[in-house]
Amino acid sequence: KLPSKFPILYFNLDKGFKVGNQPFNYTRYEVRIDEFIKIVDLGKVGIQLAAGVTTGDAPYTKLFAGKGSSKSAGVVVHNSFETMGYNEFAADRYLNIFLSHDFGRMYYRSSFFMPNFMVIYNIGWGFMSNPQFHQGPSVIDYSKGYKEAGGFLNNIVVLKLSGLKLGIGAGVFFRYGEYQFHKTTDNALFKFSLNIS
Repeated sequence: KLPSKFPILYFNLDKGFKVGNQPFNYTRYEVRIDEFIKIVDLGKVGIQLAAGVTTGDAPYTKLFAGKGSSKSAGVVVHNSFETMGYNEFAADRYLNIFLSHDFGRMYYRSSFFMPNFMVIYNIGWGFMSNPQFHQGPSVIDYSKGYKEAGGFLNNIVVLKLSGLKLGIGAGVFFRYGEYQFHKTTDNALFKFSLNIS
């Protein structure tokens, strides 16, 4: 991926054919747009819109997973749902919006302390047309809208290793809305952030 002042567009098409005993005949479309907007003296806004549709008879493995990256004491994975579990949701149609704002480096910094604050807001909708066709793993969509927000500090500690800089940070993310857990503390997740430059 090369830097660009224009939005970057990705498109993917998968086609499954009915061959022999393999009964699946489907088409899977996916599109994504990435955009970064610099705001003078206020940092950089990141926007990612991702959407997909699967038509025909697709197996469970060809559905869209909710793009969750939740793990106890895990690492921040940009443009994913930080508080959603792996394969917690599935859908044959989805729309996800990932928003971030990086405020840039703080005024006070040193060679090993160069923090910058970032806030994140993610929302997505996933729909399942025929969940009764899928057996085995439970198939739950997120049609009511999955929402989360969080913030973290990057580069709290910066280590220099063989010409590379490794920045370590930390933050907290909160799951809320229709898919939040009953226990409030279960909706908060602490994560580390790693930056290599």
